[in-house]
This record gives sequence, structure tokens and C-alpha cells, in this order.
Amino acid sequence: MKSKKFYAYKVKEESKIVTNWAECKRIVEGEKGARYKSFDSIEKARKWLDEGALYTSKKTDIQNEKNRLDKKAIYFDSGTGRNGSVEISVTDYEGIPLLFKAVPEGRITKYGTMILDKDMTNNFGELAALFIALKVAKKLHLKKICGDSKLVIDYWSKGLVSKKKQSDSQLMTLIKRVSKMRKEFENNGGKIERIKGSINPADIGFHKD
Repeated sequence: MKSKKFYAYKVKEESKIVTNWAECKRIVEGEKGARYKSFDSIEKARKWLDEGALYTSKKTDIQNEKNRLDKKAIYFDSGTGRNGSVEISVTDYEGIPLLFKAVPEGRITKYGTMILDKDMTNNFGELAALFIALKVAKKLHLKKICGDSKLVIDYWSKGLVSKKKQSDSQLMTLIKRVSKMRKEFENNGGKIERIKGSINPADIGFHKD
């Protein structure tokens, strides 16, 4: 089922929100200076109109979202690394590496990341990165961890895994460890939150959402 869209427009002195693109198009088409934009909630549409119905570039939007990130959180990510293997990253808000807080120095690259063994998947890397982020959070007494993997944050780290994956013993071992650590983390007031890959400070530059 498709999510409902709200179309806000400003034509001369008239501002309005409609839920039908055809109606919005009919009103703004051919009108000089008309401004319009789609939103996934009526609250966002109203806010845009209230703030003057101004357009911003995608780069500006991303920067604004980054500015709203929690400065006290830990961030994690995974991607296909420089040598073709999966590489993981755990950082603070500024993108400063934190892996050294929980990983032996010999495993850390000069970029502050860690390369996993061959044949590991990126999803496994995301789970491994969260595993380390949980260790770092405990050591630093921090209460928030953020990443951009829906699979890991919404399923695997909660112990939820498809039957097809249950035959992977290495994956299942890590899932059990992470889900146990997550419960402990959340029971102590911690929170794990999903953010967009485009604003993730831990992004190592090999993939974007």
C-alpha cells in the first residue's frame, strides 16, 4: 500500500495543501513563480508553507539533517572496502574513529576502520559494526547508537532472522551475542536508532542510500 502524499503549493498569495497531484498540477501549471512540493505528512507540508515555501538544495537538506544528529551518539556503518572485502566503521558525531576502543590495534586500518575476513557480506559487516558499537558505548557510558541498516537494527539485533539464514552458524552466533547485548543496553536506558545513510558520520564512502 502506497503511503499518502500531501502536496503543498503557493501561487501568488494563495497557499494550500491537497492530497491529489493532479489537482496540484492543475493549479500551479503555467503560473509564473508558483512553488510546490510533496511531503509524506501534513505537518511537514504546513511547516514548509509557514516558513515561506522556500526551495533548498539537496545538499543543504542533507546538511540540515546532519546538524540535527545527536552529538553524544555513536555511529556505525559497513561497506565494500578498499580491497574488495567488507570494511566496518564506528565513529562519533564528527566521524572520528572509535574502533580502537574495542578492537586490537593490529586489526585497525590507517583510516580507523576494520576489514573483515574474506567472503563476509555487507549485512554481516553491519551487524559486526553494531556489535563493536555496543562495546564502545558501554565503555564510554553513552546511551545512543545510530546506523542506517534496517535489517540489522529492526531485525537481526533483536534476534529476528529468516529460516534461510538460520543455517549460517557464524551469523547466528553473532546475532545471539548482539541481541543479548542490545537487551542489556536498552534495559540500562540505551537507544538504537536508524538514520539515513547519506547523513551517517560513520559512512566510509563506499555506498550511499
